Amino acid sequence: QNDLVAMEKSADLTRVPVLKGRDEVAGVANALGGLVSRFEHFIADIRSAAGGLDERSGALDNGAESLQAASEQTRKQIHDVSQSMAAIADQASAIERATDESASTVKSAVAANEEVQHRLTTSEGAAEHTVDVISRVSGSIHALNESTGKIEQVIGVIADIAEQTNLLALNAAIEAARAGEHGRGFAVVADEVRTLSRRTSDSTRDISQWVQDLVSGVSSVDALLEEMRDAGSSNREHLAALKEHLQSLQGQFVDLENHSAEISSAVAFQRDEIGRVGRRSTALDESADFLIETVEQTRTISEALRQESVSMRQLIARFRTAAEPA
Repeated sequence: QNDLVAMEKSADLTRVPVLKGRDEVAGVANALGGLVSRFEHFIADIRSAAGGLDERSGALDNGAESLQAASEQTRKQIHDVSQSMAAIADQASAIERATDESASTVKSAVAANEEVQHRLTTSEGAAEHTVDVISRVSGSIHALNESTGKIEQVIGVIADIAEQTNLLALNAAIEAARAGEHGRGFAVVADEVRTLSRRTSDSTRDISQWVQDLVSGVSSVDALLEEMRDAGSSNREHLAALKEHLQSLQGQFVDLENHSAEISSAVAFQRDEIGRVGRRSTALDESADFLIETVEQTRTISEALRQESVSMRQLIARFRTAAEPA
């Protein structure tokens, strides 16, 4: 009994009382020894489990700390990716706005080019009409030149007649002078005829000069009209070349408009992809936050396990077993 009291006070399981014999007290002592032996094994198992639990708790804590650091780094990288995608989205929006403005400018240029082509077509028709009018005026001037030539011929005939009339009047005046008193009346008529002949001759000279001036003016006008016709033909050629160039530009404008549409479509697709990546980044960020929360919970559980291990160690530390040194 004293040995049992001492064992209970010191929690020394190595001091199990040993009784020999076959009576009931010896049987109880032997049963108590077996129970203490099993309790020693139980304490050893608890001590081993506490040690393993402590090691696993430390490993879990270290793993949680590493995972938390990796999660923080991942979240930072996701944040950087989100910022980069936001910047790319802003650039894509700017490109889209610039593309829309370019497309609007190209459409305006196409409309302006079509308007210019329409006006060039009108100008080309006007140039054709001008050249045709100049050709007809030139034909009329040539006809006028021919008419002035005929007028000069008629004036020459009138001048010859006036000259002959003057000679006849002179001869008549001479004959009237020879006739004396009887030829005086005839002399007066001869003088009037000579005066009329001179006036006719002077008039024909004036008319001839006027006709020559007219011919000179008509020739100048004809030369100017020829220059105008050449200029009109050249202008018509230039208009045709300009029209061809504008038609070529029209094709280029159409190609540019198609390219602008393709760029706009590509930018829209890129914007959709950027939005999709942004949504995935947000989901990853939320997953990283959830992972960090889970890691915190894991560390809390690990700390709780460590505390339980310490409590178990403290609980069995008061017992002394045969496996421990004295």
